[in-house]
Amino acid sequence: MTKPSYGSVSNCIVVTSFLMAYLLILSKKKNFILKYGTGTFLALALFLILRTLLPYNFLFSHNILSKKILPPFFDVITYKLFGLFSLMDIFVCTWISGFLIQLVRLTVNQYRFYQFVKGSELTTCYDDILQKLMNKHKRHRKIPIRKIPFLKSPCITGLFHPSILLPDMDFSEKEAEY
Repeated sequence: MTKPSYGSVSNCIVVTSFLMAYLLILSKKKNFILKYGTGTFLALALFLILRTLLPYNFLFSHNILSKKILPPFFDVITYKLFGLFSLMDIFVCTWISGFLIQLVRLTVNQYRFYQFVKGSELTTCYDDILQKLMNKHKRHRKIPIRKIPFLKSPCITGLFHPSILLPDMDFSEKEAEY
């Protein structure tokens, strides 16, 4: 692999952005997750993240040198303002700060949601239906079922420790099975 350069980094950003947009469009299709599973989606997302973190060109790739467009552009963004920092430094610091702020916000929101779900009411009224389905699909994991008062429709949360969240309403046996 060759060393990272401005060309390889910008190429990596552009290609990964298009691939991520394509993956998001695919994931919005109704049958994508059902057909390929969440493992495939997570593997593709992990590949895109790793590609973004490792902006190297492969040995078989060739860079096209630009002697008219890129040098003046990089002269502008690398020009030291007040002799201290460049526009590129400002851009990178802003990007890293925004990333860290969003990461902290996501972590706090996830923790609050986890605490809310953990503190919600456990219900056992659908355990027999769940056990029947688990036996049918040869699964032996105990999945807690929780009732959430203001929830509009049933959902599942948790990747490693899933919980089934149900609205605070009564379901018929067929609805509960679904």
